[in-house]
Amino acid sequence: MTVLDLGNNIAPTLMLAAASRTSTTLSAAVDVTDVTWGAIIISLGDMHATETVTFQVQHSDASGGTYAAAKKLGTTTDADTSAFTNSSDNTLHIIRVDCRNLDGFVKVNATHSGSNAQIYAVNFIAMPNYTGDATAPAVSV
Repeated sequence: MTVLDLGNNIAPTLMLAAASRTSTTLSAAVDVTDVTWGAIIISLGDMHATETVTFQVQHSDASGGTYAAAKKLGTTTDADTSAFTNSSDNTLHIIRVDCRNLDGFVKVNATHSGSNAQIYAVNFIAMPNYTGDATAPAVSV
């Protein structure tokens, strides 16, 4: 069995810093050209009692290009997460991403249902292309 050195083979990227936001926000773009798979980590803080935030993975062939919603693997359905509410206060959520099925750049669009403060952060952890004998992870996007 081949052992993969995660400490030297993963690349974490901050997409949206932890902050209190009151409107829909688009994250920074992440270059996934040489990435096989990744994980988008959503850290939720205090969420407003009556409003939601929905996170959507989007991709484009250019960093400044037009971004389209990623589809759930094997479907034509957009890869949105659940609409998070205050019942999700102080939790972590992971969206597994098969980058081989996406264009070269990925963003996350956080859509707010209202204008009250929502606290969250979004990070991306990338795994470079790997051709060893390890089993590929189960992915959802």
